[in-house]
Amino acid sequence: MRNGCAVSTILLVATNSEETEEVRRELQPLGHEVTVAPGSFYALTLLERHRPDVLVAWPDVGEPPADELFAILRQDPAMERIRLVLVRPDGLAPASMPDVFVVRPGSPADVAASLGRLVPSASAAEGSAPDPMQTQPLPEAGSLVGRLDTIQLVHLVQALAQLRRTGCLRVMFFSAESRSYFREGRLVHSTFGELEGEEALQESLLEAEVQPGALFAFDRYDAARIAQIPATVTARLESILLDTSAYLDQRRGQA
Repeated sequence: MRNGCAVSTILLVATNSEETEEVRRELQPLGHEVTVAPGSFYALTLLERHRPDVLVAWPDVGEPPADELFAILRQDPAMERIRLVLVRPDGLAPASMPDVFVVRPGSPADVAASLGRLVPSASAAEGSAPDPMQTQPLPEAGSLVGRLDTIQLVHLVQALAQLRRTGCLRVMFFSAESRSYFREGRLVHSTFGELEGEEALQESLLEAEVQPGALFAFDRYDAARIAQIPATVTARLESILLDTSAYLDQRRGQA
């Protein structure tokens, strides 16, 4: 609340960070709390922790594309209250998503004005608490390369599974490199130093706790390439993550 008025939180998603930053600057004087995500992959990681009132996507959101991003959100009951807005030149909502609001592209001021008509404004107040999403530094736009001080490793793994991605997630720790291989979102193989399988993923998740600045990269594989990777992981990913989380909670309690 600001001065008795409800504050709308808005997440802008596009790989063109300059344009979205300008729109953000136009919206903030209206009292909205605005966060910019440089692509839909990073938007999904933010949405794991925070639910904005409005999500605005430009056509160039990277992978997954805007229609797939919206479909993922509409399948999650926890996100059904988010108002979805698409910036689209023809001004028409996709036939498969009739509940999506559409705004025509234009100058940052024009786009902000159109969004302002869809989102209730709030009175700005000095000294208000910052949007918790806005405090998260983000990697470069349009890239699946970054550092673990921007996105937690567990959230990366969950996002790749949710998006049904095929490829290899590499994390470059000081001690060793971690590699986790996904086939259509299913974890099939993991290595960390000399370790393989579920233990390798668990150890890499534990290492991420003490090396939050490690670099990561996700390399996409085709079906032929991923078929050559051995299957060393038999447990469900959810079980591995739950076991690791329980161990981390126990270790923090003993610290």
